[in-house]
Amino acid sequence: MLNLSITFGQVSHKLVHIVGSTKDSTIQVLFEQVDTKMKRFIIFENNSSKDTIILSMTDNKFHSNTCKIEQIQIDGKGLKEIHITWSLTKPFGLGDHIGGQTSWGEQRKFINHEIWNLDTKERLFSAVSFYSFKEYTTIHGVDEKTINTHSFWSYDFSIGEDGRITISNTKRTQDQIPDNAEGNYIFADGKYHKQ
Repeated sequence: MLNLSITFGQVSHKLVHIVGSTKDSTIQVLFEQVDTKMKRFIIFENNSSKDTIILSMTDNKFHSNTCKIEQIQIDGKGLKEIHITWSLTKPFGLGDHIGGQTSWGEQRKFINHEIWNLDTKERLFSAVSFYSFKEYTTIHGVDEKTINTHSFWSYDFSIGEDGRITISNTKRTQDQIPDNAEGNYIFADGKYHKQ
């Protein structure tokens, strides 16, 4: 959906994209781009009115193709908390050619989980359960060679009906340290703690 508005002789381009939604559409994640600035936010129904959580670009570091939203009661009061699963797949693309001697390209994939408390508008937990970054560089010339690098980690992420988070089965390349350690994480006193 593209909205154009003219203000004082300048053209402003606004694009709003619904990235994810619950089945009943009471909770939606939207990306809004005005010219070159991107905003990300969650809109939800709270006591028959709309409320908003603005997602910080610092907290939500990854652009994503899609997200899935699940509701679960974790703290036992108010609105149900939400589990957002962000995902991105950016296939290999041809990179730049530098002086006709070097070319490069990259591929990124990730799955990022976030648990949000809608009542307090706080993020309770974040976990990147899959991260992959592949890059190649080809040096052209007499001794043509290609250098490939791959950074990777993955783990199984699950959340139970009681809100308990389990992280297990970690795999990684030697140069990567996953963002969370294996184990169980329980919610108590307003935050998650590793058992």
